[in-house]
Amino acid sequence: MKLFMPAVEVIGYRLIRFSKKTRTYNYFPNPAACARYVGSELRDEPFYRWDPFEPASVPEIGYYQFQFIGKDQNYYPPNSSFKPNYYAPIADPQACYHGNRPPKLTPPAVLKQRAALIKRANRPKP
Repeated sequence: MKLFMPAVEVIGYRLIRFSKKTRTYNYFPNPAACARYVGSELRDEPFYRWDPFEPASVPEIGYYQFQFIGKDQNYYPPNSSFKPNYYAPIADPQACYHGNRPPKLTPPAVLKQRAALIKRANRPKP
C-alpha cells in the first residue's frame, strides 16, 4: 500500500467493494456506523488509521479497492495508472454487507411523518 500513496500527508484509508447482488458499492468501515471498537478503544472516524496501522475489518477474504484519506479529510485514489487492490487475509463476521452508504441528512422523525402523510393521502375514502 505504501507504493501507491498520494503526495499528500495520509492519515487513513478505507476499502471499497462492488456488490453484484445489490449493485451498490460497500465501504469499509461502514460510513453510516457512528462508532466501532478497535481493541479496547472506541473510534468514530469513517476510515482505518494509517499510523499506527489499523488492519481492515471486512466480511470476506479477498481483494478490495482502497482510497487514502489525507490530513485535509479528502479522499484520494491510489497514485497509480491502474487500480491496485488490497488483499484482506482475515474476515470479520461483524463487518457484514448491508448496502452501507453514508447516513442521510434527513432525521428519522421527518421520514416517519412523510410516510404517514403519504399513507393518509393514499387511503381510500369511504
